[in-house]
Amino acid sequence: PDTLRIRARSVDFTGEMTVRRERSWRDVTLGQVIEQIAAGQGLRSRVAPELAARALPIVDQSRETDAALLRRLGERFDALSTVKNGFLLFQSAGGG
Repeated sequence: PDTLRIRARSVDFTGEMTVRRERSWRDVTLGQVIEQIAAGQGLRSRVAPELAARALPIVDQSRETDAALLRRLGERFDALSTVKNGFLLFQSAGGG
């Protein structure tokens, strides 16, 4: 008989990812914002090149968790974010 082993790790959504923050970014790229969020969570970032270069005149995080900000940015740019193997991934919906 075949044996199948499944191993998984989940992100700790009870820790820093759910802390409400107050911060702003001015004249940055989407890649820079994602990189800073990832660093604050102790992660490395990987952003799809077509998204990383997108210029953002202003991004405000007002009483919002990092998870909520990532969701909002994902809706704005039709992208998805996830944490896998120590990386915060941010890529276009349907992208590989």
